[in-house]
Amino acid sequence: MPGVAPYSPICVLREEPEGTLHVARAPDGKLVGLLEPRDDLPRLSPSTTDTQIFAPRQLVGPSAARRAVVDVEPSVRLGSLLAEGPLPPAFAARLLLDVLMSLARAHDHGQRVTVRPDRVLVGVDAQARVVVLGSEDDTMLASSLRFTAPEELEHAKDLRGDLWSAGVLFWEALVGKPLFAEHGWGLVTAIAERPLPRVADVRPELAPLQPFLDRMLSRDPEARFGSAREAAAAWIDAASEADGIASRDAFEVLVTSRAEAAFAAQEAALLEASRVPLATFEREIATAVAKRPVPRAPDPDLTFTGSISTTTGALGMPSRLDPALVRIALIAFSIAFVLGALARAMG
Repeated sequence: MPGVAPYSPICVLREEPEGTLHVARAPDGKLVGLLEPRDDLPRLSPSTTDTQIFAPRQLVGPSAARRAVVDVEPSVRLGSLLAEGPLPPAFAARLLLDVLMSLARAHDHGQRVTVRPDRVLVGVDAQARVVVLGSEDDTMLASSLRFTAPEELEHAKDLRGDLWSAGVLFWEALVGKPLFAEHGWGLVTAIAERPLPRVADVRPELAPLQPFLDRMLSRDPEARFGSAREAAAAWIDAASEADGIASRDAFEVLVTSRAEAAFAAQEAALLEASRVPLATFEREIATAVAKRPVPRAPDPDLTFTGSISTTTGALGMPSRLDPALVRIALIAFSIAFVLGALARAMG
């Protein structure tokens, strides 16, 4: 990947749905993430918040090839955590509270986010954050269609559509399977008009959470919560009637157990990148190396030190001579010595 001044890429940390995340070094020596977006990504949506792992702090480079400079932290996608099955209710409650608060921070800046498993990052600190990279115009992509609000099928969009997608995510995190199993036009029909399954019918112990989900998954946007913060407050009340909300420490234990290998690999990559010299020093070394001739191993028998006296004084000699030049000098001296001896013998 070509660098984007003043950032110098070092190595690839991991692939993301939005593109390739490179570890790069800033001019002050800090490691940052330089996100190279996919070719088919419409654009990068800048955000002014630094509280989310993938909120870009600035966009660099020409408009045709912009890169996002992001915070670098080991993290995994929620989808990989759910691959081992649904989360215990109290742990799901902790995760989903984080999601709602992260969504609220995005909404504070007018940033719409279609919430789905690949757009929720869980960091090594056991904090879940919603990804805000990507275009708000990509909600109809196949990967996110099942999280699309009914009104968005008719191109009516506002922040409450994100609450619907969060409700779908909540249902799947609690139950462990998709809310909508259909595909294509059948999926569109299911989102628009088919009765939704109830979480209480799948997991009866979660019945206290059903009223909350009913509001999140109302097909009438006006019947949903007015904001993500309002939904978060209601979620705390609903969770307290079920199994409560797990502590951050307990959630960290669960996350680490499910993502230990991924965290270890990313931390090793960041540690290796941190050992790379500053970009400016790297360039100086590369330039110096390119100009140096290929070194040859010196012959210990042909190493000279000191100086040679001449009629004009002392001529300083380098501590090591080029072996090839020494051999030529010795041959020339030998020839001169033999010729001198022959001349004296004939004289």
